[in-house]
Amino acid sequence: MMELKKKPLFNPEGDPDVRLRRMIGGNTTNLNDFNNMKYAWVSDWYRQAMNNFWIPEEINLSQDVKDYPRLLSAERSAYDKILSFLVFLDSIQTANLPNIGAYITANEVNLCLSIQAFQECVHSQSYSYMLDTICSPVERNDILYQWKTDEHLLRRNTFIGDCYNEFQERKDAPSLLRVMMANYILEGIYFYSGFMFFYNLSRNGKM
Repeated sequence: MMELKKKPLFNPEGDPDVRLRRMIGGNTTNLNDFNNMKYAWVSDWYRQAMNNFWIPEEINLSQDVKDYPRLLSAERSAYDKILSFLVFLDSIQTANLPNIGAYITANEVNLCLSIQAFQECVHSQSYSYMLDTICSPVERNDILYQWKTDEHLLRRNTFIGDCYNEFQERKDAPSLLRVMMANYILEGIYFYSGFMFFYNLSRNGKM
């Protein structure tokens, strides 16, 4: 299988003609030109994403400090494991998105990937803020690394991580497709199913 060509960062010979722009395999200048986009959906997505995050310390967790010890043992165990799972997922996303962006030659789409990577950083900070607030440093470290010690979490993480590592080693079209599908699974299934549990606790007045 032919290896994908990584785009150059500095490319004065890049083609500025929007009509010739390609998602992958194009000849990009890497210029961030918000007035000339081939993929028009980016404009609305970009503006929405810019307003789609919060600073963790803006959220008052004083009630969570009281609620967390009151959770049933099974609820607290699930809370800890899901939080550990999400910490891992968003951390590996932060590291992997630039790897995908290195082969995306539609620069407006790379803007989206850059915003997502930034938001993954904010998410990771949020989880750290939650852990620092509700538990001791010893408990914090135990929860933080349950994704490595819990057999079920590790199996899920390995599925995603192996796809990401494969693309690190083999930069071809099938590997890129698999890493993007793993991205969808991470964000569209794992992430949302994890948050469903937190929302359920909130609906029941437990956190």
